[in-house]
Amino acid sequence: MSCNNEGTLSSLLSVVQDFAANNSINLIIPSDGDWDSTALCLIINPTNKPLAIVRPKTPDDISAIIKFCTSRSVPFVVRNGGHDSAGRSQVNGALTIDLRDMNNVAVAADRKTARVSGGASLGDVADVLAAEALVTPTGANSTVLSGMIVYDTSDFQATLDNWFKGYERLAAGEGIPSSLGIQLLIVQIPDLGRVVLSLVMWSDKDQVKGQQWIDKIATLGTNILRTVEPSKIRDFMRANDNSYPYGAYGHNNTISVRGFTPKVKAMIAKYTDKFPTFGNGFCTHLLSGPSAQPNPHSVFGSRVEHVVFELFMAIADSDETKVAESIAWGKAFKRELLEKAPEDVIDAAFAALLTTEDTDLRKIYGENYDFLIALKKKHDPQNVFRNTIPRLL
Repeated sequence: MSCNNEGTLSSLLSVVQDFAANNSINLIIPSDGDWDSTALCLIINPTNKPLAIVRPKTPDDISAIIKFCTSRSVPFVVRNGGHDSAGRSQVNGALTIDLRDMNNVAVAADRKTARVSGGASLGDVADVLAAEALVTPTGANSTVLSGMIVYDTSDFQATLDNWFKGYERLAAGEGIPSSLGIQLLIVQIPDLGRVVLSLVMWSDKDQVKGQQWIDKIATLGTNILRTVEPSKIRDFMRANDNSYPYGAYGHNNTISVRGFTPKVKAMIAKYTDKFPTFGNGFCTHLLSGPSAQPNPHSVFGSRVEHVVFELFMAIADSDETKVAESIAWGKAFKRELLEKAPEDVIDAAFAALLTTEDTDLRKIYGENYDFLIALKKKHDPQNVFRNTIPRLL
């Protein structure tokens, strides 16, 4: 059954409504009052208008929905409890199978694993684990030192230079412990302009040592705000949630480099000299320590120390010109890094932050790529689950 015109979509929707009613499955259609709130995603793509949204509550519901879709040629996409930074969790004209009502988290008796339903977010997981004094993936304790240190940027370039020099000094000394996460964040904020800050998290029972390291990070620049304090991992997540608009326009992207080399630092200085609009910027994520060691049990092949740039190209403003300028800024940063510092770029970027056009599965999965594709063809030979993230076929 095709869905190329309005008449066909209307006919298809009628079939879906009959199915949902006969199987007592919650269905939301575009004319419903709760449509906008239910369909809202982290990234809004005005061209992606779902046919309808179904909210299964049990595995049997899901089984019935998939059988119905395949038998009636109804295109579908599965939306879980997370988000997609390129807005692909909604597909134009397709039925969205929204799993968020299936968000159960059950901790095993040995307290080493948990069974997580498909609609659960990491926040749901953190809430349940906190009741057991557990946390994942940051360690066995439920309390961390976390927050941010904002630096004075009255001399923006000097602030950047001092941060890099200080960071390199810390790394070259006793080395940054694996319990410590440091993220450089540079972003354009209303009323404040360009802001440079360190997002920090210390996940270890030794809070005194953690505080000593926080104090060292504070010396990377002149502090104008410091919010680091002991907190639950869920509180840290909520603070992050509140710092980014849910329902932004455009898309984000990523590129990974081997470190803060002279060429990389020059590109950072150039592309943070002036942002197109509020919300633009980037955050860095460092892969180091035990995670940078070869792991034959991991599907991801990039197990060398590197820095991931999370490029903030999506903005809260729906103005098409501003959205286009924001995307162009991020693309230019990525393109110039590839052109002028190819030796510093890691081929295997972080898959969850890539757009479809930028995704090279063979580079991401390395020697596991052929196995992954063979597995896909074996268990889904008709490519029923074609709207996966990333798309395998």
